[in-house]
Amino acid sequence: MEKKKSDISQNIKRKAPQQPERIIVFARAPLEGRVKTRLSPELDSGRILKLYKCFVTDTLNMLKQTGRPLCLCFDPPDAENIMRDWLGDDIAFQAQDGNNLGEKMANAFAAAFASGVESAVLIGTDAPDLSTKIIVRAFSALTDHDAVIGPAADGGYYLIGFRTETFRHAVFETIPWSTASVYAATLARLSAYGASVYRLPEWRDIDHYADLCALARLLALNESSAPATAAFLKETGICSIGNRT
Repeated sequence: MEKKKSDISQNIKRKAPQQPERIIVFARAPLEGRVKTRLSPELDSGRILKLYKCFVTDTLNMLKQTGRPLCLCFDPPDAENIMRDWLGDDIAFQAQDGNNLGEKMANAFAAAFASGVESAVLIGTDAPDLSTKIIVRAFSALTDHDAVIGPAADGGYYLIGFRTETFRHAVFETIPWSTASVYAATLARLSAYGASVYRLPEWRDIDHYADLCALARLLALNESSAPATAAFLKETGICSIGNRT
């Protein structure tokens, strides 16, 4: 496994120009029945897929406004053509590598730092209303903190970041993923290494229908924070927002 990680890192190091900062985005290929499955049975798989595409669109458009280089880490690993056909070629793509979420996240950071990146943050696409201010604040925090983390309302986290010299692979090992203990366990692991951690404001990941309806209420007041998602919710009447079709 170690040889494989080294090979991947060296390959990226040869091909990618050095960048002081990088945003790593984790996303799945837009395959019906394979994304945001916890939104069923309230929503059918077709609407879930369209909603997921809106989440990704809003997330990427927000991140591009920060002016920082993006690397989209996709799953499954054979879906690069699907991702490029969908999102174009103006961002870098990299297959997720690992046997579980922790390995995949750790390997994504390792590859970024091996390519010359000095600081990196990783986010998913479950918070389409996340603001550029949060991303800018995260990178700013890394100038004088070892790590930055954004707690999610469900006990996980929506963002995590490191500088190259403060990154530790083991921070992602033996974490109880997909539980309400992810954030607490990660903080404990960082504390065990003596890391100084900057905590961002809490945000809501959209995993369940109740989360989506909470987001819909917010977007009814401020559509600009996630315009693609807001337009879709309004058009379809999901969560009783807009006109049902």
